[in-house]
Amino acid sequence: MARVSVRGVVATLFTVLLATACVRLGIWQLDRLAERRAANARSAAALALPPVELDAASAAALAQGADSLFGRRVRVRGHYDPAGEVVLRGRAHNGRPGVHIITPLRIPGSGVALLVDRGWVPTSDAASVELAPLREPGEQVVIGTLAPVSTVSAPTMASERDGVRTYLRLDRDELQAALPYPLLPVLAVQLPEAGLPELPLREPLPPPTEGNHFSYAVQWFSFATIAVVGWIVLFLRSRREARAAPAPRADP
Repeated sequence: MARVSVRGVVATLFTVLLATACVRLGIWQLDRLAERRAANARSAAALALPPVELDAASAAALAQGADSLFGRRVRVRGHYDPAGEVVLRGRAHNGRPGVHIITPLRIPGSGVALLVDRGWVPTSDAASVELAPLREPGEQVVIGTLAPVSTVSAPTMASERDGVRTYLRLDRDELQAALPYPLLPVLAVQLPEAGLPELPLREPLPPPTEGNHFSYAVQWFSFATIAVVGWIVLFLRSRREARAAPAPRADP
């Protein structure tokens, strides 16, 4: 009986610890869900604001730090520089292979340029593309959202085909080395608007998601419930077996 009692105590302690850990992990996932919802709300509020005008003066401030504009829409005027254009290869859209066209936009009066992701173009090999038909000459007005362009530790996998530089990922230092003017430390992802050409395809911002935090929380709470219910079942079974066991016979 002593051995059974010790086993029971150990099983009880294990169940309590396991259920407590599962409940704590479930609560942590609910906290993550609340954080994601708050971030989504802040993002929606920022996108609802009027676009920030990016001119020569604000471009100088942006070169010092752009964190305050991340998530905001910006509007910038300028001329594209096709000589500095590059391609991001290996980009799919609805299952179709293609590339993204990245073009520097020279901001008048600033002496700097802003990289603009002009959108997606289908290609059979997700690498090669004819850029000449995709040029957009003259003054352009770009409305988009800003994303950082920083130095990456992983290789950019740069290559050149038919005079077109292609990358698997962007690296600001590597791009800057190929241009005769300074680049802002951000990339403007152009948003779709009326009047833009069909290609490159400007894609709307994806709708915000809450991730899998709620389903993960349900799973952890379920694991805790299973542990407790399993302990109760085993406890009741052991009680029934103890009652059904024959009483020890007394010695004559």
